[in-house]
Amino acid sequence: MTAEAETPHFRSPEEVAPGLGMTKTELRRYAKESGHFTTLSKNRMALDPDDIENIKTWIKTRNQQNRKQDPFA
Repeated sequence: MTAEAETPHFRSPEEVAPGLGMTKTELRRYAKESGHFTTLSKNRMALDPDDIENIKTWIKTRNQQNRKQDPFA
């Protein structure tokens, strides 16, 4: 059995968040803000591997856009 077959395609934010170094609440907020998530039955949020990569990219680019040049640097 391959590692891909053992890992479910959709994972909950609770499963993914520790691996990204954030809380499940932060990950849920970032997923909603970026729009990178899938809604399953009863409004359950799920993340596939592409969603996770897109959220990581979104966080990086969002932080770069919000940075202002430090006038004292």
